[in-house]
Amino acid sequence: MLFSKKFSFIFKQTLMLAFTCLLSTQLTAAELPKNGKYQSWEVKCGRDADQSTNCFLLQTVSNKTTNKPILQAMVGYLPGSKEPSMIFTIANLLPLKTKLNLTFSKSFAISFKIKSCHKQNLVCIAVLQLDKKLIAQIGIGEIAYLSFPFAGKDRQIPLSLVGLNTGLEAFKQ
Repeated sequence: MLFSKKFSFIFKQTLMLAFTCLLSTQLTAAELPKNGKYQSWEVKCGRDADQSTNCFLLQTVSNKTTNKPILQAMVGYLPGSKEPSMIFTIANLLPLKTKLNLTFSKSFAISFKIKSCHKQNLVCIAVLQLDKKLIAQIGIGEIAYLSFPFAGKDRQIPLSLVGLNTGLEAFKQ
């Protein structure tokens, strides 16, 4: 039980580190949805050193048996970028050259690699720039799958797309 609480804390701490380092969307409280959620995606905000509010969309996927988080996906805009980025925090240590696949439909998938791993937190982080073609795929489907090799098998994690386009549109305004 203690390990589970510690792991959850470390996972949240790593999530905030990734957010602080990579995403910076400026929003005021009035621009956020009242319930802080766009269907499957939560709005998370924090203040940085200059007291500006930085926000991103977040979805956590947990193991159905243990209820421990196995994946967190964050979506927001990098400073100065017109296109959003998606950051994946994966609760496994994987080799840096591990190829990840994000499949939006049977006919469309994109591959990218792990950006960094943090041994003390037992997580890896990957970043995917969402261009217009990927954003269009998000609008078509309700689910995507992140897959990667792990322990000799191909691990496939479902990620809901419901509400993501609406959230991204709100962030643009």
